[in-house]
Amino acid sequence: MSEKDNAKDYERIIKLEDDIYDSDILENYDVFILNCIKFAEENIIPLSKYSNELDNILKKCIAFLENKISKAELEKYYCQLGKKIRLSGILDNKEKEIHTFMSIFLDYNFLQNTPPEDQQDSDICYLLCILYEIKNNLELCNKFYNFISKQV
Repeated sequence: MSEKDNAKDYERIIKLEDDIYDSDILENYDVFILNCIKFAEENIIPLSKYSNELDNILKKCIAFLENKISKAELEKYYCQLGKKIRLSGILDNKEKEIHTFMSIFLDYNFLQNTPPEDQQDSDICYLLCILYEIKNNLELCNKFYNFISKQV
């Protein structure tokens, strides 16, 4: 892909991010998170050969949202997944990106809509960029936007 095409894609990502923030999509953040979970179940997990593991990530996320596990437990799972992504050597690039996307469901700050003060970009921007990296195109970004837009 040329730099020009890449720039156009990233312009589209920024446009999608702006459209999300300009809409009612984030008005009820709990519903937004549940819609993100549904999107992952339907569109991300089927792309992976580690579907059972990814399903377990969503189960841990839901357990946290239902106050069945603590913030500390969630953070422990987040760190374990991060180590697997960076250090295991068993994940190819696509699987690393899929697992990186799924890590948002173990990210306390994302789930609570409380980004760290030193975070440079929005969680939505990070989410869209990770979706882009899974297939190196806008397909999943557009699917995500269309999916969550229909849920409002």
